[in-house]
Amino acid sequence: MSLVLSLGVNTYVQSLTPSLPLTPSLPNWSDEIWKALMEDCDERIAQHRERIETLEREKERNRQKIEVLKMLGNIPSRDELDRLLRYEGAIERQL
Repeated sequence: MSLVLSLGVNTYVQSLTPSLPLTPSLPNWSDEIWKALMEDCDERIAQHRERIETLEREKERNRQKIEVLKMLGNIPSRDELDRLLRYEGAIERQL
């Protein structure tokens, strides 16, 4: 995975400055800086994956709530129901 990540970072760096070679040892970059950059990228990837997993679990827990809300959306509110019943009563009185 770090090889793929290394290639991705190198491709990004190369897109910014096309004259740089596509190797882990970039000019004027020490190995410590390169390793720190790679560790930071690995940490950020791990954080994003954890966030994605958390959101997927929340989505699954909310699936049932969403279904209930969809069903309740078809039921008129108390005010709407009162107006509907008054309207229906007015029609019946006219007939």
